[in-house]
Amino acid sequence: MSNQFDYKCPQCGCAGDLEIAASVWVCLTADGTDADMSENGDHVWDDNSEAACQACGWSGKVLALASQHKGGGPFSVLLLYPSRDDTGGPETYYQHYTAADAAEAVEQARAQASEHGEYDPDDFDLLAVFDGHINMAYNTTIPTSE
Repeated sequence: MSNQFDYKCPQCGCAGDLEIAASVWVCLTADGTDADMSENGDHVWDDNSEAACQACGWSGKVLALASQHKGGGPFSVLLLYPSRDDTGGPETYYQHYTAADAAEAVEQARAQASEHGEYDPDDFDLLAVFDGHINMAYNTTIPTSE
């Protein structure tokens, strides 16, 4: 089953069990609210609206659904460098990528991070993948206790 927007879940690829949180006009009634009674009847959602896939449990932003439709999208990937005794503590690698899906973005990040040292791409642990290019506003080095 597909949908009018040709959106697909970025996790399982399902197109028929997607839901989007939309703002809707309602009529206030003695019993509460009624969307069907509203004279306006409009509803609004955009790329930043919350979305979910009932088939697999994925949740995120509509932008991730649109990225699947457009054949790719922006992702931000956070990796943990392999442990080393001489670095003073754990180090992270954070970068933005445009990829067909989150898995491809992680693969790109691991390959690029491994170019900066003696590590194999598979040595990097995945900490997080975010839909969109998200700029970090703080230092991502994890402090160590002494």
